[in-house]
Amino acid sequence: MSPAGGRRAEPAAPPDAEPSAAPSGNMTVAAGVAAQHPATAAVGLAILADGGTAADAAVAAMLAACVGETTMTGLGGGGHAIYWDAAAGDAVLLDFFVTVPGLGGGADLGGALRVDVVFEDEAVPYWIGAGSVGVPGVAAGLGALAERYGRLPWAELCGPALGLARRGVPVPPTHAVVMEMIAPVLTLNEGAAIFAPHGRLLRAGERLDQPGLCRMVELLADEGPGTFTGGTVAELLVDLMRERGGAISRAD
Repeated sequence: MSPAGGRRAEPAAPPDAEPSAAPSGNMTVAAGVAAQHPATAAVGLAILADGGTAADAAVAAMLAACVGETTMTGLGGGGHAIYWDAAAGDAVLLDFFVTVPGLGGGADLGGALRVDVVFEDEAVPYWIGAGSVGVPGVAAGLGALAERYGRLPWAELCGPALGLARRGVPVPPTHAVVMEMIAPVLTLNEGAAIFAPHGRLLRAGERLDQPGLCRMVELLADEGPGTFTGGTVAELLVDLMRERGGAISRAD
């Protein structure tokens, strides 16, 4: 999908939507956005207030989550989206989960490292590093969702995420707990300077700054979702995988 024209919008203040009583006595609201970070939810509501569809709000909120909720998700990940068409009474599933790389062959998976992450009292082994990276699907999936069911320009949907990347976001208490659990993953290589900038993990309320995301979101806004499959981001990812022993190639 090619990026549509339009301005880059930063999140406006969430609209004040007061619930109203339906004739049956049930309470109804104009819209709702569920997220694990207040900034993500605010982005979704702002897009709705700006005339966007539910799909537009979901796309912009997910892009914002890839900046503000990087302990949970990221632009290099994958996912699923279920779109409900109320008029048609039909539900559509978009599957854009990561796929297994290796179409280029000859990959050296020496870049995979094992770490044990402790959840309560149980240690769960994880493989991390370049050798464990799958082919990203988030950008392509969100692009398809916006193209099929959205109304606003692609660049406008990317704008709030870019604003968050430039300003940084506060770490919610729940994210601080998760960061402690997956600290070996987050602090690998360059991650230490982002998630433990003062020689310790960020704490709840402190600001998470990820300057590298600014450039990535800019490319996503300018080149469209295709930047991850055949554009600048794809080239950067392939070069990084080659350097660090990953399996992703141009063929993937």
